[in-house]
Amino acid sequence: MQKLSPVVKHEPNHSDIYDPFEMFDCMMGYVCHGSHLPCIPGTNECVTFEHVRNLIAFMDWVGRQFIRDTSNTKASMLNMYGFLNHLLSNMEDYINGKEMARFILYSGHDVTLEPLSTALGIDDGNLIPYASRIVFELYSYSVNNKLKYVLKILYNGKDVTKYTSFCKPFFKDTVKSNPSGYGICPLKSFQKFVEDYISTTGASSFQALCNSVQPSSYPFDVTYSSYMDDAYKP
Repeated sequence: MQKLSPVVKHEPNHSDIYDPFEMFDCMMGYVCHGSHLPCIPGTNECVTFEHVRNLIAFMDWVGRQFIRDTSNTKASMLNMYGFLNHLLSNMEDYINGKEMARFILYSGHDVTLEPLSTALGIDDGNLIPYASRIVFELYSYSVNNKLKYVLKILYNGKDVTKYTSFCKPFFKDTVKSNPSGYGICPLKSFQKFVEDYISTTGASSFQALCNSVQPSSYPFDVTYSSYMDDAYKP
């Protein structure tokens, strides 16, 4: 960071850039627009693509440390709790005939998809690619003239349903005996996950759980001191 900061910041009087996430945002402005990487005018001091690759590799490493932090997982669920309740409510309204929309689009950023993927249990810690999407598909089928509802979740086109925390038990118990059900998950598993989340943590309320969670804001916090690689210590 110390070597790259003087090259990347636009003016000598600007604050130095030591946060890798801020440095990443600055570099992507050049990379994504096909521009030449910055140099200090009149010198050979330039940012190279090797610097960019190393920074991305470092940030992926940082992300993998975060997903090992249970406080971060709880914080992500709390962050997405309102959205997941709203999503579930829309599904239930459609099932009950109160909502006729067959397609609902939500928009956000990587800072939205990161806690969402963590809450769902599908985050691998790597950077969220640009233009990423998470799709929830609701299906129905008839059993003895009664409709059953199932859910499929896709991340950038890949079916990740079986990896979600609330569907893993279902697949573990039934996939061998019911191969035709592979790739879908009972909607009731998602309903139970959302509706029972607060109680399963032992908290008495949403606010009580918020007060009990103290997520790490940076991977070099003491939370990670027991398993940080020496090479990445500041």
